[in-house]
Amino acid sequence: MKNHKLFSLIILFLIPFCLTGCISIGISSSPEPAKNLSYESPKAPFSAHKIKTGDKIWLSEKTGNSISFISDCSLNSDPSLEALEIDALSGIENIEVQETNTLEYNQRKAKKTVAKGSVDGIKIKVKVISFKKNSCNYNLLFAGKQERFESELSDFDKFAESFKAP
Repeated sequence: MKNHKLFSLIILFLIPFCLTGCISIGISSSPEPAKNLSYESPKAPFSAHKIKTGDKIWLSEKTGNSISFISDCSLNSDPSLEALEIDALSGIENIEVQETNTLEYNQRKAKKTVAKGSVDGIKIKVKVISFKKNSCNYNLLFAGKQERFESELSDFDKFAESFKAP
């Protein structure tokens, strides 16, 4: 029963991210997911779940934390890194950015942001890596309840390290 409540909570939490991020990441009305990506899927306790866009999400059966990526390779889509970051964080209320910096990621300029806030009154924390490569836009996301965030952050970091866009 406890796991069922946890998964229900995470699914509720992810709906704003999937609706806002998947639809508008490229500032396009019909996003086109990236192809030929290379990455190592997160290991247990994370398990894959389907989402409509064709991108990927993994939920931790232990904590409810999530690892996901959202991509858009639509033509006529060239938002700034700041717009990608704002889009990824748009479902969070009372947002407080704790860290943001520019770095090189996948041989491109990228923006990494860690923020706290709430979704439907639940205190959450997220880490987002936003970048653009070869006419595609990407947001890699790690999210969870604030008190459980750090426990699986290294799983996201391993995933992000393995993620290669063509």
